[in-house]
Amino acid sequence: MTIKQRLAKVERELARMKKMMAAEAIPADKQVIRAKAFVMVDDKGRARGKFMMNKAGMPVLALLDEKGKIRIGMRVSEKDGPWLSVCDKSGKSLLWLNVSEESEAWLRLCDKKGVSRAGMRVGDAGASVMLADAKKVRAGLYVFDSGPRLLMSDASGKERVTVRVNEKGEPGLILDDKKGQNRARLCAGETGSELALFDGDGKPGAWMSVDKDTGPKLCMFDKNVQIRSMLRVNKDGASLSLADEKGEHRVSLDVEEGQPQLSLRDESGAIRTAMIACKRGPLLSMRDANGTFRAILAVAEGTAGLAMLNEEGKMRAKLSADKEETKLALFDEHGETRARLQLGKGGPTFALRDKKGKLRAGMFETEEVGAGMLVADENEKGLWKAP
Repeated sequence: MTIKQRLAKVERELARMKKMMAAEAIPADKQVIRAKAFVMVDDKGRARGKFMMNKAGMPVLALLDEKGKIRIGMRVSEKDGPWLSVCDKSGKSLLWLNVSEESEAWLRLCDKKGVSRAGMRVGDAGASVMLADAKKVRAGLYVFDSGPRLLMSDASGKERVTVRVNEKGEPGLILDDKKGQNRARLCAGETGSELALFDGDGKPGAWMSVDKDTGPKLCMFDKNVQIRSMLRVNKDGASLSLADEKGEHRVSLDVEEGQPQLSLRDESGAIRTAMIACKRGPLLSMRDANGTFRAILAVAEGTAGLAMLNEEGKMRAKLSADKEETKLALFDEHGETRARLQLGKGGPTFALRDKKGKLRAGMFETEEVGAGMLVADENEKGLWKAP
């Protein structure tokens, strides 16, 4: 190639480059392409992307697969805000993303039938996540300014379980029946925890609490919401009380300092019967309506005894028994022994005394003498005896 030919070739290359540079340097008013639709095709001429305005006047962006099915779609609505959808191979939308005009962000997940099964929302009120079956929302997790909350529903969509944490950071659990009535509540706070059980009418049936200062407590209610039984445990011991239909405590069982005690009360709340088991032995006492002891049964140091008292609290009869002998004594209103029946190793004896305590009559039986009787005067001088 001659020099002249080479120069001509260079000039042609320069001219071509100038044309290309001139084509790229489009004036400012020519840089905008205006159209109602834009279609992107692959090497085979198949539409794989569309950017257009739909009939409703909304801008729409769609990305298609090789079979022409929309797999990703975007649109902007003046009423509903922007939307993004992701579809399966059949073209059904399985994922939706939206920002509403109220500035709430939504994410929705669907099954292959297009039914919403999970959703997430974030707005001014808080955030929430919802899970559903083919027909109803079955679970929801919510986070508000007041605290988080988890809801679980039955097949009809009725809320049955609620788990929450309040503003104080105290967790709680609520269980509802199919009518929406609370049947159980569990909560925990700084000082302790509580569990409450309710009947079908929403009335409490049982309540249990654990307090760091007073200890655990269990209460059971009747249909009129009266406490009928209460069980408590504290630093002093344990106690169980039973109440009547008016809420008056009638029976109490206590254990304090290692000593159990059972008390029975009348309608006025006065103790009428009490039983105690202490180190020396058990003791049973009975009182009248005025609170005066009328009968005492005790076992101590190998001896069992029964004492019976009058309305003034004075002993009128006493029965005792140990391994050596059994004795029954009767007393007058002044506390003087007037009659005594005794059975010991030597045999039985019976004695009658006057108001001054003088022996006036007696009966006995011994192995040596056999049976005998005696009668004495006011100075205990024998008047008659046999044998």
